[in-house]
Amino acid sequence: AHMPPQPFMVPKEMEDYLLTGRFFRHYYVGYDCYKPERWSPIETFFSQDMDAEYPQDGEYVGRIYYISPSDIMKRYGHLMTAKEIKILQRRYGEATGNSPLGSMGESFRSNMTQGMFGQTQTVPFHNFYDYDLGLQFQDALDIPMGEIEIDTPNGSQKVPTWLSPFQNNGYLGYGYSKMRRDDIQVRSDLLQVTEAYWRSWKKMWFLNYTTKEGYNATEIVTDELLPEFIKEYGITKSSTKSLTDLQKEPLSPNTMYEFWIPEVWKGIKINAGNSFLSENLYLDIKPLEYQIKGDSNVFDVKLPVAGVIGNSLAQRVRPYQIGYNICLNQIFNLLEKEIGMFFLFDINFLPSEYKDHGTIEDSLEKLRDLAKDIGLVPLDTTKQNMAGANPQMNTFMVQDVTFDKQINSRIQLSEYYFKKALEQVGITDQRRGQATTYETATGVQQGVEASYDQTSDIFTTMSIGRRKAMELNLAVAQYCQKEYIDVDFVFKGADGDRHYLNLTDPDFSLRRLGLMPQDPASGRRNLATVRNTLLQMNTRGATIANVA
Repeated sequence: AHMPPQPFMVPKEMEDYLLTGRFFRHYYVGYDCYKPERWSPIETFFSQDMDAEYPQDGEYVGRIYYISPSDIMKRYGHLMTAKEIKILQRRYGEATGNSPLGSMGESFRSNMTQGMFGQTQTVPFHNFYDYDLGLQFQDALDIPMGEIEIDTPNGSQKVPTWLSPFQNNGYLGYGYSKMRRDDIQVRSDLLQVTEAYWRSWKKMWFLNYTTKEGYNATEIVTDELLPEFIKEYGITKSSTKSLTDLQKEPLSPNTMYEFWIPEVWKGIKINAGNSFLSENLYLDIKPLEYQIKGDSNVFDVKLPVAGVIGNSLAQRVRPYQIGYNICLNQIFNLLEKEIGMFFLFDINFLPSEYKDHGTIEDSLEKLRDLAKDIGLVPLDTTKQNMAGANPQMNTFMVQDVTFDKQINSRIQLSEYYFKKALEQVGITDQRRGQATTYETATGVQQGVEASYDQTSDIFTTMSIGRRKAMELNLAVAQYCQKEYIDVDFVFKGADGDRHYLNLTDPDFSLRRLGLMPQDPASGRRNLATVRNTLLQMNTRGATIANVA
């Protein structure tokens, strides 16, 4: 395909597949560009059929994600009006107009307004606080707090309905994106965007009529056939035959037979929440310009989102990962409780000059410094210093408060959980290069081969998914080249190798200069003649330019 996936996509897709059992690759066609892009499994929804394996074969697929207004205009600006773009550029609380006093005047006016008339706030719409209060009651009581007027046989009637939750500053979009990124302070002006593709059905007609010249003609037409044409030829409609019947049975003259074919549609929704839009924006809702065909050229159409829908390998590892984390947490808790090694002795043994040296802590620190400096600690065992206490034979007693046994047992248990987690995926000790002493070279080799057999399904599934994705890539790339959205040309170099000329090269874009390379048959013949002549006259000493 002309546009291979970016280098960062492949490891990310593999990571998505290992964690969730799914990966999604969307083929985005913009105003004058085309590129494959990765869709996060967290944001992607799809038709959850019983036999769902690949998203391109489903009934629908899409994603709900949050991006900034500037990124919306970058991606969908060619589908929006100037008025809509101006509204999206506005922010909550932004100032309009210029103050004659400048920024100093604005600050003075703001302080004066807050002091005399309260704080000025900008809200998305009229009765914003009443609506917010109704939403709080609705969430607390689980009762619809709104009303909607519908038409009934007895006239219009108001019925209860649920209030739609808006996205004020930091409501849903900010909270969701904050969950996705905890390393930065995510901006709070994100908007919710839904981008989706779905399979619909299109009515077609198999038309058989007699022309004015008197011969029969058969054509496949849509509902856009002019009523004047139908009336002029007296054409009747029939919905009682299948396509197979139309191919086997004779057709009635001046008759059009109804049949249906699948058709992929697309659409984009920009949520009005967290913006000054009065209502949600619905963009580019129409049939897909290119219909990607599958096994059948008529009844099998593919959605332009490739990937794999399978089972998560991380779910197998999860129970052992939990046990591993518990062991590590217990090890840290035990280390926090450890005091280590220390000494116990009778404080009465200290000479009087040390006892009177400030607090007990100061006395012990001075005694420790003396022991470190000269390696001796003087003791006073006289009755006057001991205050009548009997001196003990073991003056200093070593105490060691550690949890070595418990910590070692947790370490062994964590290693067990770690090995069992890898075995769920198919990675053995031999695969990791940790064969035991008693294993022969043949045993190690057999263990490694068995491990590769267990993990081969992972890479096989990914390879099949990527191969099917490249088939979609070819179809979309061909459409983009045909419509001059993204253009490549193939030519042969002087050494006979094939080369690709990409007109969307960011370093030198011939398309923007209006240049289109041509390769006519006459030019190829002239080039072959010159090449053969040079080969025959290479010993005459003539220059290449003169020979040409």
